[in-house]
Amino acid sequence: MGEITEVSRTGVFIETDEIPRSGAVVALQFWTPTGDLVDLRGEVRWNTQGLASAADLTGFGVLLHEAPQPYREFFAWIQAEKEEDLDE
Repeated sequence: MGEITEVSRTGVFIETDEIPRSGAVVALQFWTPTGDLVDLRGEVRWNTQGLASAADLTGFGVLLHEAPQPYREFFAWIQAEKEEDLDE
């Protein structure tokens, strides 16, 4: 189990204590704030093990194999929220 703390068009960062090795293929599933279930598959590209700067943060970055429609909608929602925060 983990928490998605960063998103991009092509990947996500998962904050967790359970860190897979780089190169591992992972399946991710989460519910969006709008109630959509998103299933993703990707490759672990990097993790925080051994990083001195990661003392308070443990997790791994995933490069998505593909971004299904629910993920693209989720990403667009996140971007809109960020823009709204900047406008305030």
